[in-house]
Amino acid sequence: MIEENRRLARARLRTELREIDARIEQIRSEDRMFRRYGFGSDLHDIQLVALQAQRQDLLDKLAKVGESGRAGRTSQRGIGAWLLLPTALVAMVLHAVFPRRRQESARLA
Repeated sequence: MIEENRRLARARLRTELREIDARIEQIRSEDRMFRRYGFGSDLHDIQLVALQAQRQDLLDKLAKVGESGRAGRTSQRGIGAWLLLPTALVAMVLHAVFPRRRQESARLA
């Protein structure tokens, strides 16, 4: 149930993000048309700044929702990573004790 709520929240945030992106593109195209006819538009710049701030807020919220969803899954995978640590340490010790120089000297002879 909780995973479904997160999935719906991510979908809603992505939809809002697409709407803002579409609005930004519309304002930019209007701004290009205004500039083609020699008009400047400070209103477009103000609207773009506001929409980009909203977009960044949505991206932050989307990242938080994604992080909260990953928190439960990473704890399950974390146990496997701890099992790899002793194996890696043993491999490092063996590599330090038995260097590959023996193989290189055998090839030279």
